[in-house]
This record gives sequence, structure tokens and C-alpha cells, in this order.
Amino acid sequence: MHKIIMPPGGQTTDESVIFSWQKKVGDKIEIGDVLFEIETDKTVLEVESFCGGWLRAVKYAEGETVPVGETVAYVGEADEPMPEGENMDSPDVPIEAKITETKKQASPILKQPERNRILASPLAKKIAREHNIELKIIAGAGKAGVIKKRDVLDYISKPKKFAADHIPCHAVGFDVDMTSCAMFLERLDGYLGGGREKESRLEDIIAKCAVRAAKKFLPANSDIKVVNFEMFGADWCAPAITPPESCVLAFGAIKEKAASLNREIVSRDMMSLTASFDCREIDAESGARFLAEVKKLLESPELFVLAMAM
Repeated sequence: MHKIIMPPGGQTTDESVIFSWQKKVGDKIEIGDVLFEIETDKTVLEVESFCGGWLRAVKYAEGETVPVGETVAYVGEADEPMPEGENMDSPDVPIEAKITETKKQASPILKQPERNRILASPLAKKIAREHNIELKIIAGAGKAGVIKKRDVLDYISKPKKFAADHIPCHAVGFDVDMTSCAMFLERLDGYLGGGREKESRLEDIIAKCAVRAAKKFLPANSDIKVVNFEMFGADWCAPAITPPESCVLAFGAIKEKAASLNREIVSRDMMSLTASFDCREIDAESGARFLAEVKKLLESPELFVLAMAM
């Protein structure tokens, strides 16, 4: 009976993860066959068999971390007795019968991972730590639900998609009459002269209105992010929430539109204002009141100035 041991994955590696099993218990093994793959903190390596025979038993499942030098499987003849005193799973029927009668249906005899344990490769853990990511929010791939390097990199490359998947949110939107505010910005721009662009001043004013409104209607520890879509000429957008924000406020371009004022159709400078809220922190009513307050301050610049002065 031949022991298959965990090989060293590098000069500084004293343990590796079973990345995948390429053979299952009951399979015929030839010298040079790839038995399993291991994942170190740098790469994935194939482990070949140095002996022939039948794969009699395996001791570790995909995703489990195994010290270098530890026995992970046994390869031997069909009628060869298993070693005594080994803590491992083995077939309940004679290996000869398993090989001849159920070879096509044979499956790995694996230890089941703990249900609440998060399985991840060392490289996946390392990348997650570097990017301050909790492994529990990343869906693992593979039979054992093991989080691999590619899972973490996919999460990093698509933050908005994963945020939308894991953060329950609701959105509110208003059309804001920016006619008075636009005139206010023109006077302010004339008073201050060159320097900062009008768009930057508008974003600053919206951010200050948001902070003022948040003090009245949102929880004390809400983080708020303001997103400017005016520069792209967009009318509106539904902003996605990404941690650590619990509220994302977005505004579109100011455009001249027909609007009703005192029961008359007039031309006004209109702008869309939308906000997304984390439902776990901000309820729908508070979110709507918050955005209505921002709208109120933007439509009445004198209120904004007085509010900032108090």
C-alpha cells in the first residue's frame, strides 16, 4: 500500500489546500496520473502519482488545508489490506467489488466540511485581507463551496454588482425646479470670479443641502455619497450603494423644460434628483423626507443660505 503525501508547494510553504481531486476512490491509477491539485499562496500545482494501482481511499476533501508531509490518500492493489490505525474514510464494500461492479458510479469518499466554516484558499484569503473584504460575502465555487482566487478577483472587479446583490435598498426620485438656484449660482459665480467651475459649486451646494437634510431625517451615523451625472448630460440615474455608504444621492443635468407654475405652463430649469438607501439603516419614509428636504432647499436658495448661517 502506497501513501500519497502532501508535497511542499514552495520553499516557504508548510501547508497547502486541496484545490480539486482529479481521481476518485475506485479509479485505476497509472504512474504519472494527476491525482489532485493543490493551491499554495502563489499558484495551483498538479500532484502526480509515483505509483500504479487503485485509488483505495482519500483522507481530505476539496478545500481542506493539509500540512506538508501529511498522508492524503492511499494507492494499492485491489486485494491489498488497508493500514491499521489510520483515521480515514474507506469504502463499506470490498474494494474488489467496488472496482468491478460500481466503478462508473464510484465517488470520492471525502470528509464533509463543517457547515458554518468558510472554506477559502490561502491565496484567496491573502487577497481578501489586502482589500479589506470579508470572505463571508463572497460566494464560493466548486463542489465543496471553496472560495478561490478567481472568486475574490471577480468580486473586486465588479463591486457594484456584488453590492446590489447583498445590500437591500430602495430608491426615491424628485424633479427639482432649479431656476432660482441657477440664478443664485450665476450671481455667486460673478461675485467670486474665475477659479472653480460652476459644476463644482453646484455639487458643493447639493452636498451641503444633503448634510443639512440628513441631520433632520437620517440616522446619526449615515455616510452619504453625492454622485454628479450632470457632466455626462444624463437626465437621471438610479445610483448603486457600495459600502460603507448607506445613502447615495445623484443629480442629473439642468435642462430647460416646460413645467406647470401657478396653473400656467412656463419654461423652467429642471433637474432630476434621485437617492438610493440601505434598507437596513434607513427606512422608506425617512429616505423620502430626506430627499424632499434637499429639494426644498435647492428650490429656495434663501433657505439654503439661512440654514448654512445657523
